[in-house]
Amino acid sequence: MRRLVRRVLEREGASVLEAEDGERGLRLVQEHARDLALVITDLVMPVIDGFEVAEVLAIFQPDLPVLAMSGHASVPTADRRLTIIKKPFPVSGLVDAVRALKGRPRWPLSQEQRARAQQLRQVTSALPDPSTSPAHSIDLVAAAFELRRLLDQP
Repeated sequence: MRRLVRRVLEREGASVLEAEDGERGLRLVQEHARDLALVITDLVMPVIDGFEVAEVLAIFQPDLPVLAMSGHASVPTADRRLTIIKKPFPVSGLVDAVRALKGRPRWPLSQEQRARAQQLRQVTSALPDPSTSPAHSIDLVAAAFELRRLLDQP
């Protein structure tokens, strides 16, 4: 699926960075934060899933649009406010979704996400303030694992 998406987007003139899992994807975002117009993620991935990727980016890269792909019939998105494209999708559907999202501001964080963002920022307070610092100075992978820990707390 990654190779197909890459070929389609490159044929449309896009430069594409590709990652095999959410951890590597977040590392690529850190390394190339200033050059990215959009992140496409699958919701089901090893190490760090697409929901966690999207939520960490919503907190630390709020202007970076995220398009999530899912092959599952029902996807719980009420509190995540993701733009989702269902697999299988036609090539034109992918191209249209990417065009619609490029340059569009992200959904605002929900009240629950704002609370988690506050917790996450407190836990990662040794990191620079994301609103005044470039994203590459924030360890997005560490933030994703900390987010998972916070969500797993009773």
